[in-house]
Amino acid sequence: MRYRQHPHDSDAKSLLDEFAEVGVKGTLHDRGYFRAKVETEAKLLGVDGQEQRYSFVISIAKGSLYRLGTVHFANAADPHSALAFPSTELRNLIPLARGDVFNVSKIRQGLEAITKLYGSNGYVDATIEPDTQVYDDRPLIDLVLNIDEQSQYRIGKVLMVSPDTNVNSFVSANLKTGQVFNKEVIEQLLRRYKSVLPGDVSERDISIARNTVSKTVNITFDFWTCPLR
Repeated sequence: MRYRQHPHDSDAKSLLDEFAEVGVKGTLHDRGYFRAKVETEAKLLGVDGQEQRYSFVISIAKGSLYRLGTVHFANAADPHSALAFPSTELRNLIPLARGDVFNVSKIRQGLEAITKLYGSNGYVDATIEPDTQVYDDRPLIDLVLNIDEQSQYRIGKVLMVSPDTNVNSFVSANLKTGQVFNKEVIEQLLRRYKSVLPGDVSERDISIARNTVSKTVNITFDFWTCPLR
């Protein structure tokens, strides 16, 4: 008995493709099989009322096992200019040593750590573009991280809108005009002084306005509408 293509077959195939791409291929990439290929097939076997039976096939060609070669850092804006941080400091944030099995997730963790480092030092617009050089004959992968640092931002004005003078005091003591902007400091303040802040304070009560000309950020804490404890 033949079954005609069901209108939801494409949905089943899409789900299978997503699982294969994220789950299967992602796992292979984390285990060094950088050029792994995954193909899928979803076939409708039968329909019984609202129930549908499928045959799912995932074909894998894992290829060679790759290891990490060298890691270089480059200034994307000007390759001849030094970066804000030493290469050794940036390299230490990538949790893979030379010769380790190439792991895409760990590379991603390293990129996130580097982005966090830049963000905590005022480089709020910094981006990283990874470039891989794959050597199939070895097999090794050299990695070049092109970092576009953009500008470093400092704190401009800090405005407090709160009926509580204690809140005004601790905010002004920790955030000063001219200080390198670090959004994490604001998050830490909310956690550290939770006991003395109004009951429902959140990041939604804090606005950050960036001035791209002066390279400053103005911060407003609006705690006036938050009920006091």
